[in-house]
Amino acid sequence: MSDDFPNQLRKQFPIDRVYETPDFVMALYVNERDHAADIIENQKKRIEQLEAALRSIAANTCCDKCQEAALVARAALGEKKDG
Repeated sequence: MSDDFPNQLRKQFPIDRVYETPDFVMALYVNERDHAADIIENQKKRIEQLEAALRSIAANTCCDKCQEAALVARAALGEKKDG
């Protein structure tokens, strides 16, 4: 949780409406769970994009510099060297 999370909660759940009730605790849990799920999903998409970029680089071997970059990309993808 971030340092400003309690302040965010106070804005969402004014103290006169809810004060440390099971509903409040459940709302905290659901909010954090959903936030974590969003972060995980975004990171999965980002990893897929980066892997696609590395595969594209690994496939490009038109010149010596490209071949060198392709070797680095293949290594980053965990592929073994040819040979």
